[in-house]
Amino acid sequence: MLLVAFVAMTACSGSDDSAQPDSSDVADTAADSTALGATAEADPQPMCDDRAQPAWLAAAAAKGHEGDGVADPAGRIFFGQFLYEDEIVAQVVQPLFAIDPDGSDAALVLDCQIARPRVSPDGERLAFSIMMDNRRWQVATSAVDGSDLRIITSDVGLSETPEWSPDGESLIYSYLPCPSEDWEFCVGPETDGWALWRMDKDGETKEILTEQGVIAWEPRLSPDGGSAVFSRWDQAAEADAKMWIVVRDLTTGEERSVEHPVLNLEHPVWSPDGRWITYNTTSIEPCIDCERVERVRADDLQAEPEVLYPAPPGGMKPAYSPDGSQIVFGCGIEVCVMGANGEDPIVLMGIEGELVNHFAWGSSG
Repeated sequence: MLLVAFVAMTACSGSDDSAQPDSSDVADTAADSTALGATAEADPQPMCDDRAQPAWLAAAAAKGHEGDGVADPAGRIFFGQFLYEDEIVAQVVQPLFAIDPDGSDAALVLDCQIARPRVSPDGERLAFSIMMDNRRWQVATSAVDGSDLRIITSDVGLSETPEWSPDGESLIYSYLPCPSEDWEFCVGPETDGWALWRMDKDGETKEILTEQGVIAWEPRLSPDGGSAVFSRWDQAAEADAKMWIVVRDLTTGEERSVEHPVLNLEHPVWSPDGRWITYNTTSIEPCIDCERVERVRADDLQAEPEVLYPAPPGGMKPAYSPDGSQIVFGCGIEVCVMGANGEDPIVLMGIEGELVNHFAWGSSG
């Protein structure tokens, strides 16, 4: 679920959704971003700890899930333990864990405050949003075991929700320029809203992909890299702001959308074969049980969506297995897995008394 209260404060200037920014617009915005992108404070540090493995990992091994320590051909599933609700990016997790698709070989990966991890196509690195001690969100990467942590943006504002390109050489992400630490100001009418940007995997060579002033958040690239699906909000809403899903051709700027008349749509992903856009819905009043996982044909966003996991029991933040045959998602407070068509859902893992959130599934490298 996304914290929608702050969206109601957003009242950015409107623009033509279908228009691709011309070179002068991009150059001007890029120049503004460069001015805002200097580090605000000297040497900000990520919000991380260095704690011992939690007791539940040992308990999981004792229950027969110890595993063999060998890379599983089906890949590796990542999820985090809910820590708190941030007024900007919603749920924050810490630590981040990884398990094999059968629930074995559980391990603590990264003990930092992060959101929305994604695995590189070669299965070697993670990309995610990370909270810094100056209260700014930046894009970071690490090895899949949590080593070699690199903070690859140093923007004055919010850089978040990164996604790898199909070749693993670049990242697409959302960026909200904001020189203030007053978060109500950052999401208010004085700022331009989140736009999509692209940079190489080391954080260099940045370029803007969508217009400032039209919210584009949590982008996920199509398997061929030519289009992005992302969430958009009603900027003019004063209350109960709605979210819908947009697919944008990154070459032409053409946009298509899917929207329910009653429900919000969020956390969209492409199926690895490019046939489906899968997402979860939520009512205006967020709750664990009111969300359901749906999919719609990528080539016909106006088609009737298929419900893969109903509400109740409720599902959120779907992510596909590398081969596209399964989906990992949040079910209640636990990690669940089901077939790509919604068949045979099972509870895979949970942390007693704790909510888990932010799911990713990557190859074994």
